[in-house]
Formats: sequence, C-alpha cells, structure tokens
Amino acid sequence: MYLFTCPQTVLRASSCSMLLPVSSSLDRILATGSRGASPVDVTAGQQSVPWSQRVIKETRETMRKFLFIFAFFFVVLPIRATDLYIAQTATGGSTGADCGDALPYTFFTNSANWPSPIGPGTTVHICGTITAPAGASGFLAFQGSGVSGNVITLKFENGAVLTAPYWGVNGAIYANGQQYLLIDGGASGMIQATANGTHLANQQSNGNGVYFYLVSNSEVKNLNISNMYVHSSPDENGGNTSAIFVTGGTNVTVDNNIIHDVRFGIFQNFPGGTVITNYVVYGNTIYNIDHGITDWDGNTGAVLDGLVIHDNTIHDFLNWDEPADGFHHDGIHISTSHTGSAINGAALYNNYLYGDPGVDITAYIYMSGDSVGITGTYVFNNVIVDTSTVNGVSNGYINNNGERNFLFNNTVQGFQQSNNGGVSIQEGVGGAGGGDYIYNNILSTGSIGIYFHQTGVAAAMDYNVFYNVTPGRTDNAGHTFDTLPLWQSCNTTALGCPAVHDRNSVTANPSLNPGTNPPYQLASSSSAAWQKGMNLSAYCATVPAACFDKLGNPRPATGPWDIGAYESSQSSTGDKPQPPTNVAVSVLN
Repeated sequence: MYLFTCPQTVLRASSCSMLLPVSSSLDRILATGSRGASPVDVTAGQQSVPWSQRVIKETRETMRKFLFIFAFFFVVLPIRATDLYIAQTATGGSTGADCGDALPYTFFTNSANWPSPIGPGTTVHICGTITAPAGASGFLAFQGSGVSGNVITLKFENGAVLTAPYWGVNGAIYANGQQYLLIDGGASGMIQATANGTHLANQQSNGNGVYFYLVSNSEVKNLNISNMYVHSSPDENGGNTSAIFVTGGTNVTVDNNIIHDVRFGIFQNFPGGTVITNYVVYGNTIYNIDHGITDWDGNTGAVLDGLVIHDNTIHDFLNWDEPADGFHHDGIHISTSHTGSAINGAALYNNYLYGDPGVDITAYIYMSGDSVGITGTYVFNNVIVDTSTVNGVSNGYINNNGERNFLFNNTVQGFQQSNNGGVSIQEGVGGAGGGDYIYNNILSTGSIGIYFHQTGVAAAMDYNVFYNVTPGRTDNAGHTFDTLPLWQSCNTTALGCPAVHDRNSVTANPSLNPGTNPPYQLASSSSAAWQKGMNLSAYCATVPAACFDKLGNPRPATGPWDIGAYESSQSSTGDKPQPPTNVAVSVLN
C-alpha cells in the first residue's frame, strides 16, 4: 500500500509528503516465520532452523515502531510549502499553486498560516494588481522569520502591483522584529500611490512604501516605488513620506530599486543606545526627491558601523523646493546630531549624482557629523554634475563635516564659473572637522574648489585639478585664495591649511567628456588628469573597492593613477572586473 498526505490548505505536489511504499509481504513473512534460517541458528553443515515465535514477535514489534516513527515525521507532520501565490482575491481553486489558483492576499497576513505553510524557505508570490484602501498601513505584514540559508521571500510576479491612493506609516509592506526576509520586486514589481501630492486629491504627509522596524539579515531589491508624494512648490506637505524606511536592525541590504516622487528615497534611522552594523545600499536609481539616501541617528549614543553606499544614481531635486525652505535637499546625507552618536568607517563610492539641485539644496553628498561624529569615511569615485543653468550649491557639492575622512578620485562638475556657481568641497560646520585626506579630485567649474569652513586643519591635500574655480578659501584666513600659488601659500594652522599642500595640483583643463557612456570620463591623454594622480594603492587593503575606478577598471598597482572617478588611461578588453559590493571598512592610520 501507499501512504500519502498533503496539508489541507495547499494541495500541491511540491508541498506534499512523499509516497511511502510498505511491503505487503512483511506481515506474511513475520507470521509464517518461513523466510529462511536465522544466522545465529546456523552452523556449517546443519539444516536451517526456523525462527522462534519470540524472535518473530520482537521483530514484528520493532518494525511497527519504526514505521510509526517514519510516518509521524514524513506523513503526519505537515510539510511546509515552498511556493505560494496570492492575489487580490482567491482565484481558480484557491490552492496557492500558481497565479491562476491564487490565495487571497489576507492569507499572508493571517498569523495562523505561520510558520506553516509560510515559514523558512517559503516564497510567497504576488500576482496581478492588489488594491489597498487609502491610508492602508502594514498592508502585507510579515508574521514570522526565516533562518540563515532559508529566508522567507515575498516576490512580485511580472506586472504585480501594490496600489493605494496613499499609504500609511507602516507602509504597503511591513516587518517588525523579524529576520532573514527578502522582498524581491522581480522584473517589474511596483508599489505606488495614485492620488497623493500637491495637485492630487490628497496631501497626506506620512506614509511609506516598505517599512522595516528592527529587522535584521534582510534585503529589499528590484522594486519600483513611485509617487508616494508628487510634490511641487509652494507645497509644504509630504514631509514624512519615504519609499523604503528602515529603523534599526543589522545586516540590511537595499539594492537595485527604482524610486521617484517621494521626499525620502531610502531612509535609515539607527536608534539611540544601539550599535547597528553592515547597512548596504547599492544599485538604486532615485529621482524627483528631497533626499535620495539618508542615514540619521535617532537619539544619543547611536552608532552605525559598516555603512556602504555605492553605485547608486540620484538626480533632480528641484520639485521639492518650497518658499519656507523646509526641505533641504541632499543626494546622500549621513548624519550624527546627538551626543555620543557616531558613524564609523563608512564607504560612499561609485555614485552618480546629477540634475537640477534646486534652490534649497545643501549638498549632493552631505556628511553632517556635528561634534565630530563621522570618522574614517572613504568617499571616492563619485561623479557629481550640476545640470542647472541657475542653481549652484553654496554649501558644497561634497560637504564634509567629519574628521579623519578620505576624499579621493571624485569628479565634480558645477554649472558655471561664478560666485554662485557652487563650492566643490566644503570642509566643516559646527566645530567638526580636521585631519582629512583630499587627493586626486577633479573640481571643475564653480566658485571655490575647497572651502574650509572650520577650525580644523586637513592632514593632507594634493594632486587635485582646480579648473574654472577659485582654488580655495578658509574662514581662519578670512579670505579667498584666488590662484593656485596663493592657495599653496596658505600654509599655517592659523590660516587653516596644512604646512605643505597641493604642490602637485594643477589648474589646467581636465577635458571631461559629457558624451561618454557613462559621462564625464577623460576625453584623451591631453587631459590634465591623465596619469597625473597619486597612487593610493595603500588604501586598497582597507577598502578593496578603492583599487578600481567607477567602471570597475583596476587602478595601477604601481605608477600614477588618473585623477577623478575614471581610470580612462587604462585600456580594457573583455569583461571588466567588478569591485566588491559588501565591504567592511575601518580607519586607515
């Protein structure tokens, strides 16, 4: 005979227990005792001796116990489904076997279905369009955790959409305290609000697409999150909307999402009195936002280690301008504003930030480490381009309010050479700063190349290109150094400059080519940045990605590097090696 069972809720071959063949001859053999001689009762040259009735009885009892235990584990216990499908309402046979037989979406949020059939190793597929009521909050809420090696996945099938006129604080997808989760948008998965914005039916200021609260060892990827708040001036609403909001939790990755029309694209808050580690954000495209990627401390004593933000594209902030200047735009903003808070050893690299910054811009990359809370940050291979014809960034395209940070091989292109054309790199506000290393940067077209807005002194600066900008200014000296020789003469602590700096820097044309793909690579060997940079291979042991340019071309192990984000002088054939995506960094002494 065969023993066969399936969980009642999911009739699906992949989730059923195995077929158990049970020999029909077993009882017959045991009953007759005629299967031949027992080895212990046979001696050489003797005839076979039948088993004793006692041996037969004990053997029968042992086999029955074995079959009972076997059946309990493989038949009686329900076997977890590996794939389930949900939709707006039940479809077909409502077995969850596929989109044609989907379960209603409420199946996902019903705790009775966790941990079986939804548990470690389960993938729940979202089918079609699921429409939520206005203000829905925690609409699809995880009820349990996966385990290492067997995550619980919520995956969007092709064309799947979660939609509502506007979403609530806990968002379209919510998890609280779980771990080992994966939200995967697949090829075209979408979360959208359809009626929230300045000129739309609603002006709701609070709402998120995905909200992770104290979630660890988890990932959000491949989603398209749109129109959480479609803003235009002079509106002051929409200020607490985010596409992806993460509070606390360690080992969280957010990657390859497309996000637009929301105040905060990706927002992480690391709570007071905690140490958060390994938060990685990469490969996202974010636009029409006030803040692209944000990491802020929540209260005193908040610590974030192992922050990595790389290979993101962030652009266009103008639509979040408003007359009260309540939205201060930033492309990437990492901040410590509370006593005892710190961001240690972050890495911000290979990001492309461009577009119109608007009037209310603070910086494209803003490290706001008041009270010296941001240290040992590596900022490299970023390309920053202001495409506006009227709006510069007076507080620095890169604004570094930290200490002992490393800014190298960045390419910064302002919009015009004028007093309001934008500061390329600004160092320090609020008493923070000092001990920074600034090498191999292209600082092109704007007002000032490097502006020291602090009392701290950089550790070293050299091999930079100052083109169509005034090289430097320090608030200590109280004036601007209009030429490279004057800037080099700023050589005392009282003036706010290192004793020796920028001896190998130049003011010649770096010959950036906006028409390359990606743009702003060096046009030719006539570039002032071509093989004129300092070799920084010593950094590679601490941050392996520093050994590669923005395209993944290796930097030379010996000899000069190209200045800027691209190693254009390095010929490349075949597939380009890619830098690591998840790296832990520490301060290089």
